Amino acid sequence: MQLPYRLLFLLPLLTVACNTGKNPGDSSGDTSHTTSNGFCAVRDVFDAQCVSCHSPSNLQGDLDLVTDPQAALVGVASPTYGTVLVVAGDSASSFLYQKVTGTQGASGDSMPPGATLGAADAETIRTWIDNGATSDCSAPDTGANTFHVSGYADAGLHGMDAKYQALVCIDCHGSDLTGGSAGVSCDSCHETNWRTDCVFCHGGTDNTTGAPPVDIDNLTTSLSFPEHTNHLDRTIHPEWDCVQCHVKPTDVLSSGHLFVGDATAGVAEVTFSGGLSSGGTYGSSCTVYCHGSGQRGSTGSVSSGASESCHMCHGDASNSHGLSGRHGDHFEERVTCNECHSTVAGSNTTISNPDKHVDGNIDVALPSGMTWSSGTCNGSCHDQNHHNERW
Repeated sequence: MQLPYRLLFLLPLLTVACNTGKNPGDSSGDTSHTTSNGFCAVRDVFDAQCVSCHSPSNLQGDLDLVTDPQAALVGVASPTYGTVLVVAGDSASSFLYQKVTGTQGASGDSMPPGATLGAADAETIRTWIDNGATSDCSAPDTGANTFHVSGYADAGLHGMDAKYQALVCIDCHGSDLTGGSAGVSCDSCHETNWRTDCVFCHGGTDNTTGAPPVDIDNLTTSLSFPEHTNHLDRTIHPEWDCVQCHVKPTDVLSSGHLFVGDATAGVAEVTFSGGLSSGGTYGSSCTVYCHGSGQRGSTGSVSSGASESCHMCHGDASNSHGLSGRHGDHFEERVTCNECHSTVAGSNTTISNPDKHVDGNIDVALPSGMTWSSGTCNGSCHDQNHHNERW
């Protein structure tokens, strides 16, 4: 499979059918869980609206609503505000109820962020608290598999669970996702070739290459790395495949990718080991060959959002940026790049052959009458005789 840069950063959202329903954080209505009772109904609300941000792998506010949400809430004080999250028998004094109804005052944002729960979901939580906030629970008896909340088929719901591993799909649907104990194969709902079609999960927001992929919260308004698209732009370099910056899976079950052996759920690991800059490093900026001086090795750094120009990486008459040999002398003599690198560089600081630019090789093609061999130049150029001139 050769799909340029399609297996990058974060899963937009899978689409597995179980039921029908709403996205997490959607306060325009309520989770359809009215046939559950007690703490079962409350967990339905948490699973639909809260666990994408409050799970073992995404512990925002130090709150885990997946492992044992009743123990995490009842009688426990908020580490930030000191207010008890759930006061058994008293919803009005419970910080959880205040947050989901927007009555928390100056104590942080409402929940879900920037919104509140719908009236029915908020009432479910209020009833549970006022009835003692116990772990007593009853689920509907429909004769069908009701493990997931109603609406779990919505990509915005089960996709977030998959990405954050709030629920591990292979535990119920089998190690190959063909059924397992649940008896439901992911292939029965997903489109053909979904397992190896990178764009099924990644990207396609700017173009069909998969770049840039949306962030893990499925938003495109504030991308973590908008430069993904530039890495697929053939204006000055080839289309770079995912392997330049990531370990590229072959399918959804590749180890370390998503379902199998992913020890850092929700994180897109960056590693340059399989690309042109195997010794590169990534932090607040990339220190890699690709943004260096043109010499081999990890010779240059670039930060997200940096403007592009030839001189961002290469030198000019005032600053050769550590370029090799006699580049500085040639700059001073106003020798242009395309005079010695005509198979790559065009006139007016353009790249005539993107496939040969930033490809790990230095392509030398001298003017007529000049030869290049073993690091030396021979011939005449700009009225200068070169006789075994060492570069």
